[in-house]
Amino acid sequence: MPRRMRIPSAIVCVAVLAALADGRPVAAQAQLFVNTTADLPVASDQCLPGKVCTLRAAIEKAESVSSGAIITACFDPTVVPNAKKCQLGFQPLLADDPGFDAAIGKWRITLASGSQNFVMSKGGTRIEFGRFIDGYAGPADNRLQIASADGNQQVAFRIESNGNVLSALDFTGTYQDSALLLKASLAGDGSANNVLGPGITFAGLSSGNGVRISDPSSVNNRIIGSWCGMRGDGEIDPVAEDCFVLDKGTSGNTIGGDSAADRNIFAASALGVGVKIEGPGSADNAVVGNWIGIDRTGAAKGDLPGGVLIVHGAVRTRVVGNVVGGVDSDAIGVFEDSLETVIEDNLLGFDATGTKCIALKGAGVSLNFGPKQTVVRHNRIRCTRGGGITISGAASTNNHLSENSIGETNQKPIVFSQGAQGRIAKPVVTDAGPNFIAGRACGGCTIEVFSDPSGEAQHFEGRTVADGTDATFRFEHPTSFRFHTISVTATNGRITSELSNFRSVQIPPTRTPDGPSPTPGPTPSDTLFASMLYLPWSARGAFR
Repeated sequence: MPRRMRIPSAIVCVAVLAALADGRPVAAQAQLFVNTTADLPVASDQCLPGKVCTLRAAIEKAESVSSGAIITACFDPTVVPNAKKCQLGFQPLLADDPGFDAAIGKWRITLASGSQNFVMSKGGTRIEFGRFIDGYAGPADNRLQIASADGNQQVAFRIESNGNVLSALDFTGTYQDSALLLKASLAGDGSANNVLGPGITFAGLSSGNGVRISDPSSVNNRIIGSWCGMRGDGEIDPVAEDCFVLDKGTSGNTIGGDSAADRNIFAASALGVGVKIEGPGSADNAVVGNWIGIDRTGAAKGDLPGGVLIVHGAVRTRVVGNVVGGVDSDAIGVFEDSLETVIEDNLLGFDATGTKCIALKGAGVSLNFGPKQTVVRHNRIRCTRGGGITISGAASTNNHLSENSIGETNQKPIVFSQGAQGRIAKPVVTDAGPNFIAGRACGGCTIEVFSDPSGEAQHFEGRTVADGTDATFRFEHPTSFRFHTISVTATNGRITSELSNFRSVQIPPTRTPDGPSPTPGPTPSDTLFASMLYLPWSARGAFR
């Protein structure tokens, strides 16, 4: 990698010494203030105090500083009442700037026909357009847009270096690939440890994806606090294809996180899904704590064809603690030879509170044509039109289902087809009462017991193990079952069966809860589950 050349100290707005925790002094990063929406050729005097500073010039100058720099803007206070004052000698973006759109109160930088995309190739640059907005709280406060003049731009931003930050910026327009692309440069340098967000929106993309992270050298990047298919004012405005794509061997990336501030919202697309993770070689990526298929209120349906899609051999993907509602197909789909996917603690078919249905047109979880060693556990699935959990194809095996709450699915809660799961036999219930269930299953198999008000599997009651000699089982509840129809699954090693036949039992009146409704209210355990979605992941283990 070429060595950076230092820029003149005159452009360094912040040049004081800071101190590390051990007391060693380090130079603070420069701040460069974008003050025009024009996309001009870069000149040597741009971004000096009192001079024009384009975004393109600011990126080039930031990348010539060995420690990187902060690129930001201050805004006309007559337009942005909570705008902070510019530092002495630097100009704000003004309302008379040609790129200012008074109708929306935002400034727009338009990539002209034939112009090169913005490239971050050296690393350590922070583009943070919310720094000079007092109380900046996310996409609703964004004041700067990137747009394309026509369909000739492959991308708007290409990040091919390490440790950059990009936040508080809207993307719109037409792109052949994606608005943001993280990928290795022609020299082979990767794109690692970058942070996208908070406060990035992708809305009104008439072509292209929102973000694509691609190739084996693009690793350990994070996308947080950003919106797809929805403008900052909350209006639905779809992207054309997938919101976020991880492909071609990228690994260790995280979309979302444990806190509400990390949450991404995937609201709308014309043809794509919220998140697509595509192998082969893409490994150890995570989709955590996001809202998918719903709007920023968490209560209304967006316009999204699919939720999370994992395909073509992606390995060890984690899909944890997300809310997926209202999508036009499966909430979470895993295809082909994708391995060791973990799908855990998600609310599927719900609003963000977990108390109201936002129906799915497909299944809650669907494993198709080859996924192996998938773990699907502790998920709540409601109000689907395509079943709860479906597994198809003889190559789909060694998949483990555990403690999932499934109800109001319009079909069977668990469905296998085309020889899936090695054709493991369903257990058979031979006897049941208000506080026990007994039957036959594979010897030594783990038996999980569920009760439901209408023949599905809403409430996990507990587990036992089938006798290894005569392959019988008996489970006894310390009081009584919650609902009156009882069934079980059997797991042999990692292969879980479909649900057994159901038995109806008489539940004591003191144990019977309210029945289901089109918008079911939470049971006490449901409320606990929903509250866990807002806990740090490390703290959730105490509730297991």
